[in-house]
Amino acid sequence: MSTLFKDRYGMTISTLHPQAAERWQEGLDRLLSQNAGPETKFQEAIALDGDLAMAHGCLAFWYMQRARPEDARASMQRAFSSAAAGAAGITRRERQQLEATHLWIQGEGLQALALLKAHLAEFPRDALLMRLAHLLYNRGCSSVGEPNFPPVFLELLHGSAPQCEDDNWAFLAEYAWAHHETGAIDAAMRLAQRSLDLNPTNAVAVHSVAHVYFERGDAAAGADFLRTWLAGFDCPASSYVHLSWHLALFELALGQYQRAIERYEQDIRPYVVAKSIATLPDSASFLWRVQMYSGTRLSHPAAPPWEDVRPLATPMA
Repeated sequence: MSTLFKDRYGMTISTLHPQAAERWQEGLDRLLSQNAGPETKFQEAIALDGDLAMAHGCLAFWYMQRARPEDARASMQRAFSSAAAGAAGITRRERQQLEATHLWIQGEGLQALALLKAHLAEFPRDALLMRLAHLLYNRGCSSVGEPNFPPVFLELLHGSAPQCEDDNWAFLAEYAWAHHETGAIDAAMRLAQRSLDLNPTNAVAVHSVAHVYFERGDAAAGADFLRTWLAGFDCPASSYVHLSWHLALFELALGQYQRAIERYEQDIRPYVVAKSIATLPDSASFLWRVQMYSGTRLSHPAAPPWEDVRPLATPMA
């Protein structure tokens, strides 16, 4: 009888191909840490085992995060087809994870949330569904719109803490976020640093560290930390723009006006990432802050132009 494989936290991955399992794990780590290239690793896993349902499902998750719902739905359909066809079959845990992701992709956020709550009560180490809970609560997407998001999210994560605090860096990063959003910034820093000890390239934990420095009013330490960390980070990652935005805000607070402008030009403005809609909040909010910090009008020669930001915002007017 063939042996199925386990992920890094001991949960079964239904594939008979060890290399496919390894590629899937690499992709999941990149997705949960917001590093570059998770989709490439999922595709490599699929090339090795076309019936690896979890690789198709995680690819669907990644597409949905990237605002590509049609691709997400197609990948999720392949996930369900693979679950039915694969020689290894899939476990109930894997099927529930796929079903929760599917509900999210279909715009059924409340149903997805109900399923993932029950799922995490039974499988508290399932970090992908912790991430989904964050997305559903924080962004208010799929009609969830939880007005009391931070305390509710923190309470959900409390249930996983006894099984995850020692070794689950993805959980620790989410736990850090929930703590600083509820005002427990010292605990947030401790949890984020523990997460970074386990995975130094974890951008989710770095995001919490940036927020803690902001809440402490320590722009100098925040800027030093982010400059050092971003220097070794993989630039194509989706979180690079947002963390660069945090750094630029620290620089504005320190009076480093020109340095912040240069960072915007190089790392934040829409053309840097092919006019992605994902850059709109960071780009627009940075330009607004430039007006406040500099005391100038947008016609000032040193101020960045709005021309590549307006086309992204116009369809939402």
